[in-house]
Amino acid sequence: MSSSSVTSAAASSGLGAITNQTEYNSAYTQFLSLLTTELQNQDPTSPMDATQFTNQLVGFSQLEQELQTNSFLSTMVSSQQSTQLAGSIGYLGQTVIASGDNFSYSGSGTVPINYSLPSAGSATITITDSSGTNIGTYAANGAAGLNTMTIPGGTTDVPALAKGDYTYTITATDASGKAITPVPYTTGLVTGVDTSTGTPILHLGDILVNASSVIEVMTPSSSTS
Repeated sequence: MSSSSVTSAAASSGLGAITNQTEYNSAYTQFLSLLTTELQNQDPTSPMDATQFTNQLVGFSQLEQELQTNSFLSTMVSSQQSTQLAGSIGYLGQTVIASGDNFSYSGSGTVPINYSLPSAGSATITITDSSGTNIGTYAANGAAGLNTMTIPGGTTDVPALAKGDYTYTITATDASGKAITPVPYTTGLVTGVDTSTGTPILHLGDILVNASSVIEVMTPSSSTS
């Protein structure tokens, strides 16, 4: 038996196909058993060339390090996801403002539409339902910074909305009449948290928003039900 037998036997165990610690332990035990047998039965006048099985040992060592690294990374990812879930659970039952241009209406009460303007001027909001039907275009607050428009109600020009999901767009100009770019936000009560994709997603009724897009958690006195 020669050192090539050890290398061939180890290679046939599928070193490159090993994906977990159990498979690695089995293959490594088999390799050491073959190596020990060859060393015990080698011809003293023609000893084995140690180069090949030394290289194989190095290969096993590198593979073990990779498996340990993968295990460590998996543990880190799991820990991170648990931390994200724990942090996101705090949003449950809270009304949040997050990046987005839609809102869900329960059919009763009012819904605040929040948006931000880079400078003071004038603004209008156009609301469409889930089928794309234009519900109406309404005059909105034109102050610089974060603004809130309450739907439905506020003026006789704003009709009551039916229960459902809506999208809105904002058109705005500054004091000189030059177009400016508003930033729309989604506002709603957090009814659920989903971390199955690795990224915490908040459920605002039927509306889904990324937890990282939340810019404000509203206090009970400042939120509108």
